[in-house]
Amino acid sequence: MDETGVMLSKLGSAKVLVGKDDRQGSRGAGVKRTMVTAIECISADGRALLPLIIWPASTHRSNWTTYETPGWHYAHSENGYNDSKISLEWLTRVFEPQTREKANGKPRVLICDGFGTHETLEVLEFCFANNIILCRLPSHTSHKLQPCDVGPFAPLKTAYREQVERLNHGGVDTVGKEHFISLYSPARDRALTQRNIRAGWSATGLFPFNPERVLKDVPKPPANVITQGVEAANTSSLDEALHTPITPVTPVTTEALTSLHDLIVKDTDSLDRMSKDRLQKRIQKMASAARLLFAEQALLQDRNRFLLQINREAKARRSTRSVVLGKAKVMSFEDLEEARARRTAKEQALANKPKRGRKRKSDAPEELTALPSRKHDGPELAEREELSIHSFDDDAIPLYAILSHTWGPDRDEVTFADLETDRGRTKPGYEKIVFCGKQARHDGLQYFWIDTCCIDTANKAEHASAIRSMFRWYRNAARCYVYLSDVSNKSLVVDRGYSNSPWLLWIWLLSVLHYLLGRCSSTIQRLYLRHVSCPSTVGDVIYSQQAPESALQKSRWFTRGWTLQELLAPSTVEFFSREGIKLGDKLSLAEELRKVTGIPTLALQGKPLSGFRVHERIEWSEHRTTKIPVDRAYALMGILGVSLSPIDGESPAEAMKRVTDEVDKQNKCVQDLRSSNPRDDKTRIQQTKGGLLTDAYRWVLDNDIFKRWQQNSESQVLWIKGDPGKGKTMLLCGIIDELHNSLPKNDLLAYFFCQATDSRINSATAVLRGLLYMLVSQEPSLVSHVRNRHDHAGKALFEDANAWIALTEIFANVLQDPQLRTTYLVIDALDECVTDQPRLLDFVAKQSSASHRVKWIVAGRNWPAIEEKLERAKHKVMLSLELNAESVAAAVKIFIQQKVDRLAQEKCYKPEIKDAVLRHLTLNANDTFLWVALVCQELERTENWDVREKLALFPPGLNSLYERMMDQISGSGSAKICLQVLASTAVLYRPVTIRELVLLAEQLGRFVNDLESVRKIVSLCGSFLTLQDDTVYFVHQSAKDFLFSTAYNHVFSDSAERVHQEIFLKSLAILSRTLHRDIYGLKMLGSSIKDVEPPSPDPLADSVNNPQVRDAVLEFLKEKYLYCVHGKAVVTRAGSTRS
Repeated sequence: MDETGVMLSKLGSAKVLVGKDDRQGSRGAGVKRTMVTAIECISADGRALLPLIIWPASTHRSNWTTYETPGWHYAHSENGYNDSKISLEWLTRVFEPQTREKANGKPRVLICDGFGTHETLEVLEFCFANNIILCRLPSHTSHKLQPCDVGPFAPLKTAYREQVERLNHGGVDTVGKEHFISLYSPARDRALTQRNIRAGWSATGLFPFNPERVLKDVPKPPANVITQGVEAANTSSLDEALHTPITPVTPVTTEALTSLHDLIVKDTDSLDRMSKDRLQKRIQKMASAARLLFAEQALLQDRNRFLLQINREAKARRSTRSVVLGKAKVMSFEDLEEARARRTAKEQALANKPKRGRKRKSDAPEELTALPSRKHDGPELAEREELSIHSFDDDAIPLYAILSHTWGPDRDEVTFADLETDRGRTKPGYEKIVFCGKQARHDGLQYFWIDTCCIDTANKAEHASAIRSMFRWYRNAARCYVYLSDVSNKSLVVDRGYSNSPWLLWIWLLSVLHYLLGRCSSTIQRLYLRHVSCPSTVGDVIYSQQAPESALQKSRWFTRGWTLQELLAPSTVEFFSREGIKLGDKLSLAEELRKVTGIPTLALQGKPLSGFRVHERIEWSEHRTTKIPVDRAYALMGILGVSLSPIDGESPAEAMKRVTDEVDKQNKCVQDLRSSNPRDDKTRIQQTKGGLLTDAYRWVLDNDIFKRWQQNSESQVLWIKGDPGKGKTMLLCGIIDELHNSLPKNDLLAYFFCQATDSRINSATAVLRGLLYMLVSQEPSLVSHVRNRHDHAGKALFEDANAWIALTEIFANVLQDPQLRTTYLVIDALDECVTDQPRLLDFVAKQSSASHRVKWIVAGRNWPAIEEKLERAKHKVMLSLELNAESVAAAVKIFIQQKVDRLAQEKCYKPEIKDAVLRHLTLNANDTFLWVALVCQELERTENWDVREKLALFPPGLNSLYERMMDQISGSGSAKICLQVLASTAVLYRPVTIRELVLLAEQLGRFVNDLESVRKIVSLCGSFLTLQDDTVYFVHQSAKDFLFSTAYNHVFSDSAERVHQEIFLKSLAILSRTLHRDIYGLKMLGSSIKDVEPPSPDPLADSVNNPQVRDAVLEFLKEKYLYCVHGKAVVTRAGSTRS
């Protein structure tokens, strides 16, 4: 962090001689130069925080901030410079909120100059309370070690100067505060680029860390030449020299002149007496004359300041365009806009002379308590400022805090009516409102919500809606404060004298050292907590480092029913004692909370509640009670993911049964919806491809097209296209991981990976089912859109001939749901969507503009049909891997290096062999990940002495490599059995296990009891097939495409239909051997089947229609099929009974 000063008013500093009538040549002459300060903060990864602008003024005025700058903050001081209060405000309102999510609980190191405004007690307390390490640069090193100074500030000043000159060319001679933001903002956009920021960090040597460059510019201490043998006189002289004040060469004040006079007098001691007297008299006269001049100059300066102040005040009174918007020390752009709107509304109201009367409350689903925009410090916050109720629509709710507490007697709690009529300030419950308001303000939040006063319980409909929505409101809160009214910590001693502790100095030095070395020292943190007392105080809210565990565990809060969801729903839960002392948060107290509540640590850390069994979640509430007994069931609705309206007069048992029945129906709906779990598919794909390499995909995060899609609200669809083997799937895996780690907790992320070789995940309906499954798993309230249709149709809704129609309607309703949070949808391998691909593309193109809260990423091959369909999508951006060949090539090189390193380690390559492999892969890969993976797979089975010869056999190009691998299989002794395995696997509709493969492939029949041999046979086809958990998959869709195109005649000696027929007959024979009457020994007559839907896909579809097939089917139906139906019915009923 650093401040930079920008001059106003004077447009040029060059001095010129002009005629008395030439006013343009002497522009700016006589205008006082005014300084505006901008506080900028840049991070080592190339990001810049939004700035804080400091005006040289005592108020905020309306015409200074007309330029749109959302998120910027503005402050004022007498001279436009930073001060201790503004530094603290910058920390609390700019740095901490903007870096909180990125830090994710980890320490943040803030490097700043050694000004006193940065090291006040309040600043240090705030840093300690929020895990911020404050690092001060040594004196006189900012120009060498401050990344802001070394990097972006120079181009920033240049860009600002160009903006000023452009304004001057337009005829404006004087730059005022009303011009500043419109000039500084575009200049800042040009200068604070990722490149300039990273260059600043690199040039200082701080990141990447370069000790020699850092220490080179740090001032060295003077050599200590004093020894014990030096005489006392010399020591005294040396001490005197060291303590003599250093004065400037040319004094500009009376004090500096006096100091220079004294030095000269001392220097005359070595002269003779006559010369000394003469010199001293002359110096005395010179000093006297200079003092008179300085005194006169000081009087003139005071007079000028006085006149300037009078002129400024008179000008302000004459101004008709500028009005005062506020006097707060720091106001955000949004605060200023709100103040401007309030003033305009007030002026219009006065002009229109409206009738007096009470304003009608807006009808909206949410009620939030608002704090005034103007900030006050101190314990009188609630007494001096008015609180108000605000209503918001679901899609316009601002950030807010929420309070979790235990209710006292009804007469002690402040109600909705009390707050609307400004009553209740004397009630005991008002203390909780005061606490929540102050803590919300401390965390930079203007709005907060408390159930006692934000729900109009007199309105039954609103009350019922609040009960249904409570879990969602707590989950969506920016912060949740748990106020434990029965936990006191008055015995805590707050030590305000810790700033001089030598322990603190050591902790600082060691923490900064470990940061620069790129290490994290938990030992230092423990040492710090043990030896340094560091409470933090904001207002009268005191933070403590440790919580009194015994008092915490005995709190009544842990026995109440509603507080269970208030603990689990929010992402940030902080616990406070009755005095406002922070005892810790949900993560730091996870172990204590687990002991008290019995809730697993993973649930406390944010694992989705759907990952825990229903009965386990119900058990968490067993020892909790509610004031109204039936509320115990209602309090579980959010935790169980259901929503029901309360019924008057309902008993607790009836309510609990209704809740559990709803859970069963919802679980059945989600179970029927699931065709595959995309999370498991992603894990399997990554494992099959050898794992995800971070450095191989990170290039896309810095890509301009990707950043435009991510940051621009108008860019809804990102279309990633590329040739086979270019790494599209692994690129999307990396993007998904980055989104998962960086998105706010409340945002939704759903994805789907199409695979043509797997019938479960190669159709348009499967894509929508997979995406819906992930969405309802994260946001259970969305399942209501599915339930509207599923309750009547059951599982057939997703599988019959009308499944696509039903799913598209359901999906469209989900995307239009007003409660839908920001959502990211990712679909990989559109080219591998075999069934209804055009329908899917049309749907994506249409729905991409349906909601501004939904962003899409779709990927596939360079197929014109796909691109033509996606052209209809509005607000689409395209990222072509071929057009980003340089980035892809760099990623492939990283992939090659990682693969070769692992090969060399596992195979114990000699350096020359390792170099030969690396060189061959680099020269022949053609920027194709798959080619590299296949070659390395072959090298794993190659002896070291044969590596060089084997390398020469690997041609460049994916198809050429497949041909080489096919020739290798055909020339081996196992050619016949390998070709049958390839043919059988290619025609199957889904991946098969090796046990199934043994039964279906005739050549493998003799290996029924020798599965290890089957695994070895599959490995011989390793260039085309891979084995994962004993299931056979194609290494890539391009491998299957090769078998059906180039190698068709070689693999399918007769035809693919012939292979279909053989597998079909083999399946019938296996079923005939297995099935018999009453297969489960129930000794009952068989059941008749009236309606039997044909399976999808139909296994007869590609078979030859000949008499042999018809006879086999007829024989099977006559003899065995009835037993099969009977056995399936028994299994289905038994399975539903267990569930």
